Amino acid sequence: MKKNSFCVIALAAAVFVICSSAKVLPNDRKGTDPIMRLPVEPYVDPAQLDVPWPKHSHLKQPWRGFLETKPAVDLLEGIGICYHHHGGNLEVQLALLAKAGIRCIRWEQPFGTYDPERPGLTKNDEDRFCRVLNACKNLGITPIVLLNAHHGVPCKMKSFDRQVMADAPKGATEILLDSVEGLRPVHSGTNGLTDYWAGQVLFTEIDKTRRAVKLSKPLPKAFKKGDRLNCIDLYYLPMHPVGTPEFEHTAAGWVDYARTVCRIAKEEGVDIEIEIWNELSFGSYFFGGNGINSYWPGRAKFEEDFLKPGGHAWEAANRTVLMVKKEFPRVRTIWGFSNTTFFHCPIEKLPPGIDGQSYHPYGTGWRNLPQAEQAKDEPHRCLEGYCPEYRMVMAEGWAQTFIQCESLMHHLRPDKRLTTRPAGTGKFHHYITEHGIVPAEAGVTGDAASLRLKEKFLVRALLFWLNKGLSRMTIFQAGPEDNDSGMAISLAKARELDELPPNAELDKWLSPALNSLRRTIRVFEDAVPIAEPRDFEVHVAKLGRERKVFEAPPGKKSLCYRDLFTFLPFQVSPHKFVFAYYVMSPTYAVEDLPETTYRVTISPINRGRCIVSCYDPLTDRNISVAPQGLPVGPLTLDLPTIDTPRLLIVAEAE
Repeated sequence: MKKNSFCVIALAAAVFVICSSAKVLPNDRKGTDPIMRLPVEPYVDPAQLDVPWPKHSHLKQPWRGFLETKPAVDLLEGIGICYHHHGGNLEVQLALLAKAGIRCIRWEQPFGTYDPERPGLTKNDEDRFCRVLNACKNLGITPIVLLNAHHGVPCKMKSFDRQVMADAPKGATEILLDSVEGLRPVHSGTNGLTDYWAGQVLFTEIDKTRRAVKLSKPLPKAFKKGDRLNCIDLYYLPMHPVGTPEFEHTAAGWVDYARTVCRIAKEEGVDIEIEIWNELSFGSYFFGGNGINSYWPGRAKFEEDFLKPGGHAWEAANRTVLMVKKEFPRVRTIWGFSNTTFFHCPIEKLPPGIDGQSYHPYGTGWRNLPQAEQAKDEPHRCLEGYCPEYRMVMAEGWAQTFIQCESLMHHLRPDKRLTTRPAGTGKFHHYITEHGIVPAEAGVTGDAASLRLKEKFLVRALLFWLNKGLSRMTIFQAGPEDNDSGMAISLAKARELDELPPNAELDKWLSPALNSLRRTIRVFEDAVPIAEPRDFEVHVAKLGRERKVFEAPPGKKSLCYRDLFTFLPFQVSPHKFVFAYYVMSPTYAVEDLPETTYRVTISPINRGRCIVSCYDPLTDRNISVAPQGLPVGPLTLDLPTIDTPRLLIVAEAE
């Protein structure tokens, strides 16, 4: 009898919730227009993921195709920044970042800092690296060490200044110099002719009698007699096909360099992670697909794709992973070659045992459509069959959408992320090791407006991506730049500090963005490990007038702001949950979205056994939320929602 009574009460509660959605509430916007009540819909719609490769879509939102609860411990450990030291007290700056909630940093230790004749890092570089490692150890920060060989200084090299002894017109294939001492065929060449590029033109032959050098390709600029020519000598040659003596020499040096980085960290007692390569979009002639042919056209014949098994970059990474797993099994290795292409090498074909791969999605400036439509000449590639006219700029970038077929959601959707891995790999991790914003690219100028935009950007981007399948995310910041043109989110005045200020004074040394992050993490500070996070079912209704992102043609569906309502569950403890929620407004850079109410029902949470509160970390204030329905059954709340995350905190009675 008691069981039947409970069922009747639960049914009544459900009826109440459904019927209440038909009531007209007070207008949540100024004016006299009547409220438009939209239907209650499941938050998750798996059909949002139905965009087969290589199609794209302006309507589908793949991040709404699944919902996972992220352990808050994992969230906190994944919050990171790309750290560049531009003067001042390194230890104090890292301590400030730790106070703001930074738990991992990305630190580049280039191949050019490795001295194979020492062997090890150069003395100054090793001292600096050890300072970073020890500061991280003291602060509980995990260093992600970037292994990279930018073609500006790709490896150990010597520099020579020579004088041109006869006019050399543009297109010349030989130069006469005052001296050829110290120069070697192929290893030596020009430096910085038209680009930051060591060895842009190599010296293929050296005539000591005439003091003449033969060039690997036509001279890209003219020189007059008496001009200075900066020359270099590379210790390692650019990549050659796998199996050649040149490849073996360079690859062995690269592995020794990786070994040195791991050895130093082990000696300092610091667990590190390594990311192999930065971006192929720049600085990559040395390791890139053309290898030596970028320096000496036609010099070598490459049979294999350089990023697939048998290719030169893949094989160098493979040997690095083999060494690390054998000698430093605590070090996690991340494939960085796909961070701008995402899909060049299928995950299953990555080097066996590698632990993950990284991405640099960006795309945080304005995108104008249809001008920026992917495959404009192939309208069939768009799932809707047409490209709407609209503009968008989002803190998350573009890769969470299907605006391009290369959406990261192809990798991060749970059915793929949890099952797809290389041979010999247990858990495969996904990282974003660079994501950031240049306010000027989002149409924002001036210090105050730029700092405000970065504040809105930071918390929104971190909470979203770290909920949607990433293990770590390191935000790019390039140090003390202008607030409106650079990606820096820490304030340049932090360089003035010689010691860490007291907690009461931290606000004035951290940027608005980092202060908002600091307030955000306080909500999660009592987090404990959660082996099996609770799965939730969520239903949503918008209780306000609808607004469209774009207007569809007759017979087609428009994209509305309700489609961009974002709900991100985190579990702090067995009985405490934090739900970040906001509207993924595509215009957040130039307007603050007016507060609109969304009615959200969350189960399984029993309203009668929980305490609910809500907090806005950007404004540092509590938000009033109103439970709806009877005091039994699922938790239903009316949530005042804007375009930056608010944190709904639900604590169940134990």
